[in-house]
Amino acid sequence: MFECVRLGMPLQICSTAQVGATSLAVLVGALAQGLAESLAGLIFVNMMKLSFPGILAFCLSFRTCARTQ
Repeated sequence: MFECVRLGMPLQICSTAQVGATSLAVLVGALAQGLAESLAGLIFVNMMKLSFPGILAFCLSFRTCARTQ
């Protein structure tokens, strides 16, 4: 991550929560946790370099509530 910021490569910050396994069993709770994790990553990147481009990604299948590839 530090090397990507140093080289100016945009980062994709991806939260891969699994409903009921690595996050809350309720879908709205899993979404809130995933968003919080992604925002924390974006804040961490911006602490290294202000206004650095980052892509927030949340990999969750809403149909099956399983992690997607």
